[in-house]
This record gives sequence, structure tokens and C-alpha cells, in this order.
Amino acid sequence: MFMLMSHNKYEPKILVCLLQFCERVLLSGAKPQQVGVPWLSGGLTTYYLELHRRVLLITHRNKSKEKDKKRTRTMSGFFGVTSLGPAQPIGCNLLSTLGVTSFSDNDFKKAFYTLADREGKINRIDVYECMTRTYGFEPMPEEINIFVSTMKLHEDGVLTWEEFSGGLKAIREKVKKIGKRATHYDSYKDYSDDLRKHARVKFGPMEVYKRPMTTAQAVGWHEEEVFIDRFPKQSCAETKYQDEVVKSGWIV
Repeated sequence: MFMLMSHNKYEPKILVCLLQFCERVLLSGAKPQQVGVPWLSGGLTTYYLELHRRVLLITHRNKSKEKDKKRTRTMSGFFGVTSLGPAQPIGCNLLSTLGVTSFSDNDFKKAFYTLADREGKINRIDVYECMTRTYGFEPMPEEINIFVSTMKLHEDGVLTWEEFSGGLKAIREKVKKIGKRATHYDSYKDYSDDLRKHARVKFGPMEVYKRPMTTAQAVGWHEEEVFIDRFPKQSCAETKYQDEVVKSGWIV
């Protein structure tokens, strides 16, 4: 199975399924022989890390291809007629306030040396774990893409602290230069639909914030209040009898 890692034709969906399967086995604490995969004995963690690196590589390549396709601009987009401001206003603000700009090199250094070997080096695939330990939460996808392109996480090799800190400086400069991208439309229909006031926000609170900001808050929509009528309207027996008589047609 380790030979599969050298092929670039491997489907991303199958890689994600294998990655989720390895996560379940690692979290359950079961041995590979117990789940019917004896070929993973002694190398499950290595196989999981290699799968994670391969998924990041394929995701980065696919996004770079999509960016190349979007470079073809229409005439209206060239003159800024269809520019309506940032497509993800909350995401743009979070990227500039959370993450690498909010933590110092000393914060990253503690997480770096917890993952480093005796020579003070870490594998490139461990950079994601270093980010998670420093932040205390999962980093944003936009920030992961910047780390992948800057530190070349899709390649094999190790990183020293000097190389890692130099990459952090370059990443901070990139984050500062990231502007609020304007929404680009290739059709007037999409442009007019977004101009309507009843258009819903594209990103809900569950997708923006990973966890509550304080212990007294909960992320998500408010639950609907259950209303119970304490004084329901009831008709007496005489009124019910009169209604039935009127319905039958005896009394006009």
C-alpha cells in the first residue's frame, strides 16, 4: 500500500476516505490486526501522516488550477462594473486578525520543539500540527494554503527553526498584503441575484467560528421557543349544540 503514495493519479476522494479510516483506527486505539488490516502493523502513524501530506498536495494543486481558470476576465469585470466588495468579508477580517499575526515566534517555538527530534528539526508534514498546537484551534483553510505554498509542505524534507521562523516572517508579510477581494461575476443573472436584499449570507456562524468565544456563549442558531397557551378557548355544551344545529340547516 505504501507504493500508492508515489502515484499522482490517485483519486482525492479515495485518499480522504483512507485518511478518515486511519483517524478512526488511531482514535479507537485498536490494533491493525483487530480491524482487518494487518499490513499496517507498525506503520499506521507514518501511513496517516503520508496520506495527510498527499491530501494537502492535491488540494493545493487543484486550487492553483482554479485560480488559473479565473484569470480570464470579462469586459465588465475589467472595468469594475461587477465589483461589489469582498466575497467573504468575515473571512477576510478573520484572516488578518487571527492566526499567524496574533502569535509571536516564541509561541510557535514552544510547539516547534515539542515536535522536533534530537537535532532540532521537524518534518514538513508536522507544520500543520505545530500550527494547531500554537493556536489552540484548527487554522483557516486560506492560512493553510499560504503555509503550503511558502514552506513547500507538499515536498519531502525537514525544517530547522531558522527556516521555520524565516517562513513565518514571509507569511506575515503575505497576510498583510492580502486585500479584500472583490466579487467577480461572469453573468448578469448572478450579479442581479446578489443585489437583492433577501439574498442570504453565504457563510453562517457555524462555518465562521470553530468554537464559542466565551464559556457563556454557544455557536449556532437560537432554538425556537416552545409556546404553550395557558388559557385555551373552550366552548360550553350549549354553544357546541347551537353550532351543530346551524351547520345541519335546521335554523337559518
